[in-house]
Amino acid sequence: PPGPDDKALIENIWKLDRFMMDEIDYDVVEKLLTETKDEAEKRYKQWLIDRGFPGEFHGLSQCLHIYFDFVYGYMHDDIVTLKIITLNYLTEFFEDFLIRKVYGEPQEYVEWPPAIKLFYLFLQDKGYMEDPASMMTMINGIELRFMGVLKKQFG
Repeated sequence: PPGPDDKALIENIWKLDRFMMDEIDYDVVEKLLTETKDEAEKRYKQWLIDRGFPGEFHGLSQCLHIYFDFVYGYMHDDIVTLKIITLNYLTEFFEDFLIRKVYGEPQEYVEWPPAIKLFYLFLQDKGYMEDPASMMTMINGIELRFMGVLKKQFG
C-alpha cells in the first residue's frame, strides 16, 4: 500500500496535473517538476524492488525523467498529463522525442516501453489511477512499430 512518501509523490503529480489544466507558466511548474521526477524515480525503483523484480529491472526507474519532461515540460497543442495522454502523443514520445533527447545504445531504447508500462502499474498501486489498461493497450500498440523505428535508426 502507499506509504507517506508515495502519497506525497502522488499529491505532487496531481499538482502538476492541475498546473497543466490551468496552463500555469512553466517557471512555476519547473521546480515542482524537478522534485517530482526525482521522487518518482526513487519511489518507482523501490516499488520494483518491493515487487521482487530482479536487479537488472531496477534501472528502468531512470526512464522516468525524460517521460516526465515530455509530459509536463514539453509544449503540446493539447493538455497532457500522465492520465491524459493520447496515442498520438505517446507515439511522438517514443518515435521522436525519446530518440532525439536520449543518447543510448539500441538495447536501451527497447527497455522504454516496458518501463513506462510498469510505471503505470506503479501509479495504479499508489492510487493515482484506477485502471491503466488503456495506457497499456496504447503502449503495446506502439511498441512493435517503435522496434521498427529503432531498427531503421540503428540498423
